[in-house]
Amino acid sequence: MADKFDYALLSDHVYAHDPNNEINLKSSGWKPLPRIPDDRITGFSAGAYQKGNEIMMAR
Repeated sequence: MADKFDYALLSDHVYAHDPNNEINLKSSGWKPLPRIPDDRITGFSAGAYQKGNEIMMAR
């Protein structure tokens, strides 16, 4: 089950627009699912991630 550190990690990953600032998810066990394009007008970003049978949305 996801905890507050997972929420923080995945939220940070969603908003890391520069690859130099992107956190490596490999050690966390979370795998990104196909990405929803960011909204250029509002700046909204969202992503879905999977770890085993668990899927979590981050925004």
